[in-house]
Amino acid sequence: MSQLPGDNPSPTWQCNGDRRHGTSLLINFLQLNFKPQHQMAKSLQVVPQEVLIEITHYLDRSSTSALARTNHNFHSTINPVLYNGNFTLDLPMDSCVLWAGRNGRLETIKRAHSYGANLEVTGSRNDEDLSLDWALIPGRRRFFASGLHLAMQNQQDDVFYYLLGNISNLDLPDRDFCLCGQRRGAIDGETSYYPLHYAIKHCTNRPDLAKALINRGAYLSSMASHALNDAVEAGSADIVDMLLQHHKINATDVNLHGETALHYAARSSIDEAACRAMIRKFVEAGVSIDAKALDGTTALSNAFVHKNLTAIEELLDHGADPNLMPTDTEGSSPLHLILEFKHRNSGMDAETFKKRRFRIIQRLVEAGTDLNKCTGNNGGSDGPPLWLACSSSDRDLSIVKYLLGNGARTDIPIMTKWPDNDGARSIIAALFASCDPDGFMGCIDEDTVNGLRDMVVLLLQHGARIDEVEDTDGGKWYEYADDDWYSQDGRRYADGDSALLYACRGVVQQEPACLKMLLGHATRENVSLGHLREAMGMEFSDEEEEEDGVDGGEEVQRMLREFTGREFPDADGDE
Repeated sequence: MSQLPGDNPSPTWQCNGDRRHGTSLLINFLQLNFKPQHQMAKSLQVVPQEVLIEITHYLDRSSTSALARTNHNFHSTINPVLYNGNFTLDLPMDSCVLWAGRNGRLETIKRAHSYGANLEVTGSRNDEDLSLDWALIPGRRRFFASGLHLAMQNQQDDVFYYLLGNISNLDLPDRDFCLCGQRRGAIDGETSYYPLHYAIKHCTNRPDLAKALINRGAYLSSMASHALNDAVEAGSADIVDMLLQHHKINATDVNLHGETALHYAARSSIDEAACRAMIRKFVEAGVSIDAKALDGTTALSNAFVHKNLTAIEELLDHGADPNLMPTDTEGSSPLHLILEFKHRNSGMDAETFKKRRFRIIQRLVEAGTDLNKCTGNNGGSDGPPLWLACSSSDRDLSIVKYLLGNGARTDIPIMTKWPDNDGARSIIAALFASCDPDGFMGCIDEDTVNGLRDMVVLLLQHGARIDEVEDTDGGKWYEYADDDWYSQDGRRYADGDSALLYACRGVVQQEPACLKMLLGHATRENVSLGHLREAMGMEFSDEEEEEDGVDGGEEVQRMLREFTGREFPDADGDE
């Protein structure tokens, strides 16, 4: 190598004087040793090293590199000068060791090593650079990494193993290299990761790299934690076993957040058999199944958050208590969370997914989870698990039946936050609003009604209301009501409309199927006589229909009178 990597001379490479002076030194030497022209080239071969080195003091990087290419004698003398300049004058992030690690130039690594290069360079000038604002750090790159990191990233095995055999410190911190340090909640000590972390988490198809590091004595993932949790999350059983043999690692260790190995196993995306085996390994090793991290989360919490059916099943099999799980930021319980799981076709057919999800729901109910807990108005809507079962995209009727059969209430007001229909409503009215592309301003069509029919009938049979939410219900949200609006969390909400009035408006929009379904299956247990009278006292009309000679309002009144006569035969007809 006669020129160090880099497109331009380093700005830190300084000339000590006029480069013409360096040229004159060479000319003077040649004049003192004057020979015929045909022997001049031979004279260049014997220029003393001290003269060449003195000349480089007056040249910049580019000129020094050019001089080194003159002949073999010049190269052997000046090349070490170029390397030494890289070691002592260039920014650490411009180190030839890092360039060679990235580009697989083993000879450069070896030559730099022979000239005294620091093979443990990471690009940072000092420890402060690991947290200093990038704008205050000179250089064009925006990450730090050791030659080991770079060799693994670029699959330069010969460089990796040479460095591994010739450095003493394996705990070389990166910064913003694999981006794991930028994750939410990272604290001091977790923003810079060592080569073993990169080998385990980002070279999962090359376990030999991690094993080689461990065999050399590496066991730390970062300044704050050992690598066991990385290996667990990656599902690397062999590496887990190797790390557990290390005298400084115990299966029951926790990280800075108080998380155990089970917390990591629960969010692992590995195959099912490996996930189950990993959980069993640590349960048998004495890790508490319900151990809580500093934020109160358990391993089961992580399994639910990461939608890991396998981990949920295995943890429940080993006695994990779902009632010890804290609610998430939206106030969701385990039952809320499982109802939001969707089939993702990851090696499991849809029918198998539904069966396994249903069994988990059963186990949660059997464990005593609160069937009627609302989420707390922190998400897109607020309601009990029954609401999520009804409004989810797959609308699994078997889940709705099971929840209703085990005590789920249908009279809890549902808080919705969709545009133009904020407010507290009965579950059926909220269901209509969620299916209406116009919010609560239009009306669902006949096909949508047919798709909802079985669910609506089931809700009606269990006492769901089709009138307005009553303030005597005791529902969590309506207690803030004031006339036709109320405020909560600094927002102003409309008083939710009723399913009956929504369906009545649909008739005048030539969508009578919704009202027919409601009145065909509802009884006096689902609506008050007072609300029926209120509806019959309202005028439902549409200007376009009036122009067409169609009186939808009269059709609404006829249907309401028939229902009232059937369900309230003793009511005063005149009223």
